[in-house]
Amino acid sequence: MLLTSGFPDGPHIHHLPGVDLGDRRRRHGSGHIDRSAPVQAGERLDLNLWFELGKTVVPAGGHLRVVWLWPFDWATPQADDPGAPDHVEGSCSKPGVELRVTCEFRGDLVPWNHQIDVEVVSGELSRGDRVELVCREWRAPTFIVPEAEMLFLINPEGGRRWIQLPPTPAFPIVAGAPARLVALAPADGLVGEELELTVRVEDEWGNPVLVEGSPPEVVAAEGVHGVSGEPAGEMPAYRARVRIESPGIHRIEAALPAFGLKAVANPVRVAREHPALRVFWGDLHAGQGHIGCGVGSVRHHFDWARHVAGLQLCSHQGNDHHVSLDLWERTRRETAAADEEGRFVAFLGCEWSANTPEGGDRNVLYRGDEPRLRRSGRFFTEDVPDPEPDLETAAEFLEAMRDEPVLINMHAGGRRTNLDFHEPAIETLAEIHSTHGTSDWFVLDALRRGYRVGITGGTDGVTGRPGCDHPGSRLIRNVRGGITAFLAADLTREALWEAMAARRCYATDGPRIRLAVTADGHPMGSEYSTDGCPLVAIETEGTAGIEQVDLLCGTEPLWTWRPAGTAANGALRVLWGGTEGHGGAPQQRAPWKGRLTVDDGRIAGVEPVALVTPFDRVEQTDASTVRFETVTAGNRMGMCLQIEGGPSTSCRFESGHAAFDFTLSRVRERQMRVDAGGASRHAIAGPAPPPDLPPRVELSFRDTRAVSGMCPYWVRVTQVDQHRAWSSPIYVERT
Repeated sequence: MLLTSGFPDGPHIHHLPGVDLGDRRRRHGSGHIDRSAPVQAGERLDLNLWFELGKTVVPAGGHLRVVWLWPFDWATPQADDPGAPDHVEGSCSKPGVELRVTCEFRGDLVPWNHQIDVEVVSGELSRGDRVELVCREWRAPTFIVPEAEMLFLINPEGGRRWIQLPPTPAFPIVAGAPARLVALAPADGLVGEELELTVRVEDEWGNPVLVEGSPPEVVAAEGVHGVSGEPAGEMPAYRARVRIESPGIHRIEAALPAFGLKAVANPVRVAREHPALRVFWGDLHAGQGHIGCGVGSVRHHFDWARHVAGLQLCSHQGNDHHVSLDLWERTRRETAAADEEGRFVAFLGCEWSANTPEGGDRNVLYRGDEPRLRRSGRFFTEDVPDPEPDLETAAEFLEAMRDEPVLINMHAGGRRTNLDFHEPAIETLAEIHSTHGTSDWFVLDALRRGYRVGITGGTDGVTGRPGCDHPGSRLIRNVRGGITAFLAADLTREALWEAMAARRCYATDGPRIRLAVTADGHPMGSEYSTDGCPLVAIETEGTAGIEQVDLLCGTEPLWTWRPAGTAANGALRVLWGGTEGHGGAPQQRAPWKGRLTVDDGRIAGVEPVALVTPFDRVEQTDASTVRFETVTAGNRMGMCLQIEGGPSTSCRFESGHAAFDFTLSRVRERQMRVDAGGASRHAIAGPAPPPDLPPRVELSFRDTRAVSGMCPYWVRVTQVDQHRAWSSPIYVERT
């Protein structure tokens, strides 16, 4: 049972679990919210919060505080401008009491980091006094949740001891109107076998919506037999069962006619006999629920992964410093209950969470059950402490875990893994994409050091949405979550563990792109030696047209393939992207605000490319100007433009990061790239690709260079919609 929570050497919330609620209310007071009706995700609302004081006196220098958990992306309130949105004003029922209201996005009460703080400047608060906080046009969180919980706290002494008032009834946050349809299929199937299709309806923020009336339906196609969707149990998604009667690659369509929505599922490879290896979709860094610093139970986490995201394997990764012995036992129990071999595999896991200088975050995956939890530290006290000693540095931790049945996924999000520490026997995986951003710089650093790792993509979310997380307002995260494809013989714990240990996997930044890469017939993740010239074979089947395929040898680009041709109508495309710095979401976030103007010509049309949230804007304001305001974090976005003019018509791109000019003749034949500082910020202007690029590409490349030593061959695929996939390297020792 938790007694307190907070940083070890910082302020703590005292939860008073053994004190009767009525006694707590009389002694310390109570908090209230004037809302019980549902709130739509992202809407603006007026909200009144108030404290009623108990017999504990709060003198000058004392504080009251309303706090909410880290994941909730309420707009950060402000107390300075009553005419602006998100304004909060405090008042007191007692004359002569002066209050000061301040608001913080990243406060000192982990994981209740967001706060409205009320300081008593003069006078004192006593029994029966009421302190009211009036919030006007406050933007609500952008993700759905059954209860948007807030804690009401008092701190009479003004020190580090905060007392939690009795729990306050919360209200639900619900999805908005349907905006898109998503259909997800298994990667592999057999002729005549029943396959389960996951279908969900999303609002503009990516929240799933259950619609009244007719559910989504499978669109009839030759050789595909399916049924209309049915609700996926208690989860906000649908499932449809289909059979495919012919071998080959198939793309199943779904529709929601009532809203005019259609979707094409990811490619499914259908075979007459079981292939030696099949692709299974998973998320090892799926994030965490309320066991950790997120929202939702472990059961909800796995139910979402399976029934809403359509995953086949998953792990719950709570930050270890939030996980008490009781919570670890609950994690073990609910992980075991979620596991159903042959249909869904749940791996027990926890994130070892030291600060980066001491080792950084590491996703620990257990092959089976494990009663011990080897933490980096504890941000809590409990009534019966876990006697297992903490391992506070990576050196201690890796030494203790080296011979345990674990595997570790290293990653860049949060407190990024410190690669100065490495245990090759168990650290077989490195993450290239999560909701923090696309972190290819992290994988490149691992390869530069000579580490042999498989490449993963994940969520690292805190909103309880493994496998299909969105960044919302970008208060906490930047981009949509990634996913990992595992090449295994069967959907069993043993086969998947063998694939992870062998690095036989690849990552995408979300879409279920098929990718097969071999070197002299050896699959990704392999190690072998040769005195010849390796032949690298690449086969990819995208969810959109394939725009570019890059083959790398370690950190160096070796060969790039692009399809011939440009858009028939002469359209141009301008993209911008990259990261501000190396680290988690705040460090990677690169805001882009600016405009593109045309001189001696006119803009006849604009189409945004790869925008991520409703906050990303690309808008034409007149015949010669397009304005944009977006954020990238390793990804790219931008626009395609129809510009009427001659060869000398000039364009100017301006943002806070880069400004450059180009003529139509300069970029209609060949793209130009401009460095924009930061860690990898850049802008690209060039001809728009043809709209009908094929989604399937088969390529091969023989490396005839006269080189020796280790050559890690790996592939990056870029689709026309700017989504990407990355293969794990094949480690070839050239002699």
